[in-house]
Amino acid sequence: MVLEDDPPFRLKGDDIETVMTLNLAEAVLGGKRSLTDPAGKELIVEIPECTPPGTVLRFPKRGLGGGDLLVRLELEFPRSLTPEARLLFARFAKKAGLHFQES
Repeated sequence: MVLEDDPPFRLKGDDIETVMTLNLAEAVLGGKRSLTDPAGKELIVEIPECTPPGTVLRFPKRGLGGGDLLVRLELEFPRSLTPEARLLFARFAKKAGLHFQES
């Protein structure tokens, strides 16, 4: 038997991998997102606060033949900021102790 990838899922041995793209607020603040697993069942993914891109969340026994479902978290940055959003983000960065060179 030959098993093939079925986007958005990809086989990795007995594990199945998928990607969930987070926006900046989700990555920093955390939260919950819904995902349909390969069997068609809904899965609630709890995103930890301050999640770095590339983090992999493992859901045991949701893969192939007892394997796991791996959810790799990626980050989508905003394409642009309004002047107000830029000001608020700069304030946040200063309060969080993040260093940046203002332009």
